[in-house]
Amino acid sequence: KAYMEYKAARMEQEAYERRLERCKTKEEAQRLQVNEMNGNLAELKSIVNNPNIPKSEKLKEAQRIMGNTFRAVESFTRFVKSTEYRDLPTEEEIVETSIEKGQVAEDSNDTEMSEQLTSDTTVSVDEAAKDLQLSDVHQIEKDVIEEMKDIEIKHFGEKKSSVRIDITV
Repeated sequence: KAYMEYKAARMEQEAYERRLERCKTKEEAQRLQVNEMNGNLAELKSIVNNPNIPKSEKLKEAQRIMGNTFRAVESFTRFVKSTEYRDLPTEEEIVETSIEKGQVAEDSNDTEMSEQLTSDTTVSVDEAAKDLQLSDVHQIEKDVIEEMKDIEIKHFGEKKSSVRIDITV
């Protein structure tokens, strides 16, 4: 059973790493990481808040989810340090390239194509401006992990506070 759980966790991590490698831009990789973190947090909350799961199972599942989260952070950090990530274009660079291609189309009197490309790139620039930066991703990772730890502590009593009342007669 333990081996099967290990294999499942390993397969999940490998699938996540393959999804990272398939990303076409840096921002896409960052969104993938944020979605992975939020997915783990949502899964943890749903398990912790389910009254039909015994506390021992909740603890086991919480530890599994925390392990998945730490492995995802580790995989993303390794990916960010890799040459594959450094070679990925940003969405802004793709927009600039598209604009340059649009100027070439203008020069060849293909104004319809140029207008279409310009309207598409305007939307892309707006979306790129809203996208997360790498520092934002790291902050989100920290926030999610802290929230996960707080949930674990709150529900599994590792640091539950107690009140001591002394009555002297």
